Amino acid sequence: MYGEELARMTWLLTLLLLLTPAAESTSAQLAANEGANTSFPFLWLVPEGFRAETIPFPLDFAPELAYKGVEEIRFAPGFRDPLAPDYFTYSFIWYVEDTATITPSVLERDLKNYFTGLMEAVQKPGQTNCPTSVEVKPGTSTDSATDFPAKPSLAGTIKTWDAFFTGKPITLEFEVFEPPSQRAAEKHYKLYYFEVSPQLDSPAVRALLSPLRQSLVRD
Repeated sequence: MYGEELARMTWLLTLLLLLTPAAESTSAQLAANEGANTSFPFLWLVPEGFRAETIPFPLDFAPELAYKGVEEIRFAPGFRDPLAPDYFTYSFIWYVEDTATITPSVLERDLKNYFTGLMEAVQKPGQTNCPTSVEVKPGTSTDSATDFPAKPSLAGTIKTWDAFFTGKPITLEFEVFEPPSQRAAEKHYKLYYFEVSPQLDSPAVRALLSPLRQSLVRD
């Protein structure tokens, strides 16, 4: 029990360091160290001002997500600034064993557990949480192998609260892409590529996230 609690505290400290302005060099080193100990085998750009993190499954804050693999994250420069156009904007990839099939109903369940656990893990004393709800709908792609990186296969909204910075409710828009990869398939893994932002369709956010998506080297 002590070991599990220590691991949880270590993860929370790492996450808070990554999201603290004074920790730019520290966050880069932590991300590099994390990446060296996990198995995300693809090149993916970390643009200037972005921050990177790698988290192995099972996620400490959402153990209900019963996947094997890693979550690879890129935080936008304005992620922690509520006044920035790219506030709470980030992309992440679930690189997981191909036994996982993420349908709309599965994704609703997983993202609800993900954001509920994430916000409760960093919730500050006196904050009042609000229930997380997720709505998932089909995206604009019917053939992910042909349409990546242009069109998502799933999309939707997440209503939760920002326990990191404002303590207030927040509505996030998201899209999910399924990038084909021969290298992943040979290892019996899949890639699920997420983009998340309160203003996902704004030109400023699209200008940040679209080149990042295109920078993923899959094979």
